[in-house]
Amino acid sequence: MSLPLVTMIGNLTADPVLRQTNSGKSFATLRVAATDRKKNPETGSWEDGDTCFLDVISWRSAEAVSKALVKGTKVMILGNLRQKDFTDANGTKRTSYEIQAEDISIVIKGTGPDIKVVSSNSPAPVLIDPWNQSSTIDDKDVPF
Repeated sequence: MSLPLVTMIGNLTADPVLRQTNSGKSFATLRVAATDRKKNPETGSWEDGDTCFLDVISWRSAEAVSKALVKGTKVMILGNLRQKDFTDANGTKRTSYEIQAEDISIVIKGTGPDIKVVSSNSPAPVLIDPWNQSSTIDDKDVPF
């Protein structure tokens, strides 16, 4: 049976923690929060709804995740949703869910001229406004 593949976009609630199994294999644990937002038709303002918190386990890029991400970073997680059943200290049967991450990406959201293209030929980043029709990018400024 294959596990459900999910995509979640949210913010890290804490810095990722790098851990190791008893056999020495590294993995990173992180917690992601995503809040539903809806526009109130009466007031026209955005209102926060329920927040979903999910634990995430990253095996493939544990070291990179633990070094590159910090609390508050907006990320997109792609992975398999796993259900874990357990009994708590009071003897109550409980269920938790976690994502076994296949891919973790930083979400960059911007408006206006804040997209940076770094050229290997220039000493500093070049600011480009993607909404300005007159902006042109020289092929030599693209790093790939």
